[in-house]
Amino acid sequence: MYSEILILAMLRTGQRHGYDIKKDVDRALGGMVTLNNKTLYLVLKRFEEIGAVTRQVLPQAGKPNRHLYQLTERGIELLQASLRDFPASQAASEAEFFTRVAFFDYLEVPERATILTRRLAYLEGCLSYLQAMQHMADS
Repeated sequence: MYSEILILAMLRTGQRHGYDIKKDVDRALGGMVTLNNKTLYLVLKRFEEIGAVTRQVLPQAGKPNRHLYQLTERGIELLQASLRDFPASQAASEAEFFTRVAFFDYLEVPERATILTRRLAYLEGCLSYLQAMQHMADS
């Protein structure tokens, strides 16, 4: 799901070519998360089918056509919903968590707090487990 958020978020600031989306994703998260071309273009195709993005074909002389993607109102709604949707089952994923943190400016403070609380609960669970393992090793 984080790949979908990243693609939508990159389009939130304006039209992009697929290559630019991929490059901007790498830059936005410091290379921690990357998109491969297959994922990128499959997701863009699906978003186009559901009306979340539009695609404009730009012919180029002697080269393959370039495709320019733009976010629609439906895409903005989908981005907001995807950012807010952070179930406890995703709290273990660094990619899911840090993707949402990277775009906290698109969320209200209570929504940010929910994401942070779920991640904290996961980390506290990890800590408890490690402390129990340490206690068993010390016994």
